[in-house]
Amino acid sequence: MNGVPQGSILGPLLFIIYLNDLPCGLIQDNLPIIYADHTSVLLTANNDSDLKNKINYELNYLTEWFSANGIALNMEKTNLMKFTPNMRQNELFQIIYQNKLLTGTNNIKFL
Repeated sequence: MNGVPQGSILGPLLFIIYLNDLPCGLIQDNLPIIYADHTSVLLTANNDSDLKNKINYELNYLTEWFSANGIALNMEKTNLMKFTPNMRQNELFQIIYQNKLLTGTNNIKFL
């Protein structure tokens, strides 16, 4: 068994220390958002090709970092949300990573 009991006073502090170096390998302009056991990364790009390259780079980095630290990236819970000007909202945007198709979604909620 690993970890700290849920509700522990030390839990949040140990979590912050444990994940402290996660953002170090992200592309400089990308913004990580880490809350509880959820990790999100905000990416910006000028076009879809650059965005797909950035997403693949970050997914590779996160997968390697999680694996090296005994954590698994759950591809079933991995989501993609793309914000664009209104005229481009209906464009289909998909990423294939580890043989899993990540399709854009209109909403994401943290459980």
